[in-house]
Amino acid sequence: MKFVQVDDGQQFEYQGKIYTKKGPMMAVDATGASKLIPRSADVTPASGQTMSKPATPDPSRQIAVQQVLAAFDRFYVSCESLARGEDQAVAQKLEEARQTFLQTIDR
Repeated sequence: MKFVQVDDGQQFEYQGKIYTKKGPMMAVDATGASKLIPRSADVTPASGQTMSKPATPDPSRQIAVQQVLAAFDRFYVSCESLARGEDQAVAQKLEEARQTFLQTIDR
């Protein structure tokens, strides 16, 4: 399993040592020494530990397309007001980025 699948506070084995997860990329060993561990690192549950399954998205937390577009439009208006008075190339790049975003989500 991957380090990212370990819950905070759970023990696991990595490179022959037992650690306790203390954050998204941090763990501590039995001496209290911290170690940075890549999220993609392969780890093994410590004996007696059960690891959680990978999180699945909560469908009730999905955002409607209209909400995303409205938020993006507000963001774009703010950016556009900041770009006013700048060189025309900045405004053109901003508009190109807007069009790319809208095409990407297939508005």
